[in-house]
Amino acid sequence: MSPRGTQAATIVPKEAQVKGSHLCQPDESKSCGACCGLYNYQVNSRAVLIDRLRRRTEIFAALRGDPDHYRREVAALEGAKLYETIYNCEFLGFVDKGYKRVGCLLHPQFNNGADLRGISFYGEELCRQHLCPSHEKLTTAEKEVVIRLLDDWYLYGLCITDIDLIKSYLFHIQNAVGEECDPARLDTRPTLKRLMQEFFSWKEHWPFRRKEALRFGKYYFVEGEYHIARIDYEGLGLDPSPYDGIFLSLASEFGDRAEVSAAEEMVRKNIEGVIALYLTGEQ
Repeated sequence: MSPRGTQAATIVPKEAQVKGSHLCQPDESKSCGACCGLYNYQVNSRAVLIDRLRRRTEIFAALRGDPDHYRREVAALEGAKLYETIYNCEFLGFVDKGYKRVGCLLHPQFNNGADLRGISFYGEELCRQHLCPSHEKLTTAEKEVVIRLLDDWYLYGLCITDIDLIKSYLFHIQNAVGEECDPARLDTRPTLKRLMQEFFSWKEHWPFRRKEALRFGKYYFVEGEYHIARIDYEGLGLDPSPYDGIFLSLASEFGDRAEVSAAEEMVRKNIEGVIALYLTGEQ
């Protein structure tokens, strides 16, 4: 997750997604605002963020021509930040009437062609040019899998920016099926799609993530420097789990060996189910 501003782009149809294309606004059903600081709050639940984004959007509509007044009004909506080194842009809001997509309220696409991003913290040029690491680090197929699976801005943003989660999960599947996952299969195999959706839903509801685990997946910051979390398997009398990459991305914290075993069983059952469905072609 980057502290820089997002680039809200023209909607690109799912079938036209290619390596390097925009992940910020992939289609009409969801978008991502992670690099605008969307999740950089100590309390960043779905309900809290929905309320904050709706209020920002309403206030912006009323005070579009008075940015200083707008800033004063939305300042009261802010909660405690997770990391001070990451900027939370106050101009992130909902950009559609159905509240399905988050995006830059200053973007020309939503202001009759007028680019208002110059008044933001990072300015128009940086916001326009910035692309998050997922654009470069994820393969075309990896991007497409997540885009086709998730039609929910909150979960989509959490997952598409977690490169390690996507790659760790698909590695286990692809290693077993002997090929890169074909995203098109998700459109014709609803059972397969539901099972993979279940996995990514754990990014929001994972039973082995402590509420006080204040980090982004496996990353946490100390005095402005990011560090990578570790699971103390040795202290639990265990060898490292084959699903360690997944566990770290889900911000797992295990209290005993039984919890590790239960988590492994959840992940193993999901992955083995996906592999079986993928290979058999069952609908």
